[in-house]
Amino acid sequence: MSQFDLQAQSEELKELVQKKDVVALKRIFGELHSADIAEILEQLFEFEVEEKSFLFSLLDAETASEVIMDLEGSDLDDIVANISPIRITNIVSELESDEAADLVSELDEEVADKVLELVSDDVSSEIKELLTYKEDTAGSLMALEIVKVTENQTIGEAIKELRKISQEEDIDDFYNIFVVDKKNKLVGHISLQELVLSKRSTLIKDAMTEPIAWVETSVDQEEVAQIAQKYDLVSIPVVDSQKCLVGRITHDDLADVIAEEAAEDISRLTGSDSDEIYEKSSLATSRLRLPWLLIGLVGEIFSAIVLSNFISSLEKVVALTFFMPVIMAMAGNCGIQASSVIIRGVATGEFSTTNLKRQFLKEIRVGLINGVICGSIIVGVIWVWFGLDLGIVVGASLAAVMIMASFFGALIPITLKKFDVDPAVATGPFITTSNDIFGLFLYLAFATFFIQTLGIS
Repeated sequence: MSQFDLQAQSEELKELVQKKDVVALKRIFGELHSADIAEILEQLFEFEVEEKSFLFSLLDAETASEVIMDLEGSDLDDIVANISPIRITNIVSELESDEAADLVSELDEEVADKVLELVSDDVSSEIKELLTYKEDTAGSLMALEIVKVTENQTIGEAIKELRKISQEEDIDDFYNIFVVDKKNKLVGHISLQELVLSKRSTLIKDAMTEPIAWVETSVDQEEVAQIAQKYDLVSIPVVDSQKCLVGRITHDDLADVIAEEAAEDISRLTGSDSDEIYEKSSLATSRLRLPWLLIGLVGEIFSAIVLSNFISSLEKVVALTFFMPVIMAMAGNCGIQASSVIIRGVATGEFSTTNLKRQFLKEIRVGLINGVICGSIIVGVIWVWFGLDLGIVVGASLAAVMIMASFFGALIPITLKKFDVDPAVATGPFITTSNDIFGLFLYLAFATFFIQTLGIS
């Protein structure tokens, strides 16, 4: 299978779709990976629902099940809305339990109920079980298909068990076999390599390794990803409150979680929404962004109120207004830098409670150093331009504002984390707006004090 180049083949594909050349299209699809087919549906026919539905109808149930899991947002909605419940049922039957539950959760309630009636009882019960777990938790991510042996089995008995499982069940990509006791409690795992190389008479409990990590069904997906990254796990066992093994989360789901959480944090940094990339409606995208912009608007109104209270100082020294953009921009930059470091450390699990305190103090020291340096530079520039007195006013104000911005930029995410609120919401418009308000106030308060003290005019 050669690597697919959508740009090079786009014209040919469009022509074949226009001609409804089923034979040629099936031949091309037969040579492509499911991800490439999904790319064709998402990019080449992004706004053409009829064409997307036609192409999807050419896929057999197995390929369709792989393609549909590569689709997101409105592209998935377009496909699902134009296929019959029987077709969806055939697709769901090809999927592992976690993927099947994800797909059913995207369906309208009436269609979902119909699909759950049509699939086998085993599949239906598995999907219903997974749908009971809260979204974005380990329980909602896990697959119920697991490979496990008991600790008192011999290696030979375990190998026979695995052969039986491989013939009766469709379980993909298992690298570790989980080990449970007679009560189904997780006690360890054994790799395929250890299983093959050990003597057949060896007991599993003598060859197994105690589990490095596991998660309960209620654990948030971000924490699951952090644990997997910390211990370099390709899959992670999921247990209930009694530590009984109930499922596993595989490496592909872990990769999806990492990408999803990163996209979410980046979006919050800019005051947008991670889902809007899949949204084709301008009105819907506007609705996602507008709340953050309104927060910024309200904040800047308060900035205007701050300015109005220092009108006498501004009238005496008009040159103060020249440097307001400098003060506001430097405050915003310092705040974003400090908050971004804290948020990244929290998101990756690098900062514990002790580390956060140390990092908080470090951010204040960094703000102090940078504030003194930048303040000294601006003093020199204004000394040449307007005179030393005004230079001292602006330089001292800039240093104070940068220290304050670093303080709040580090403090706000830490405070939110303490109250179990995602620190990413503290960035972007929130930090920038708050720094504008307090930065202007501090700048003009300093200016008023120095004007009165030094008699600057």
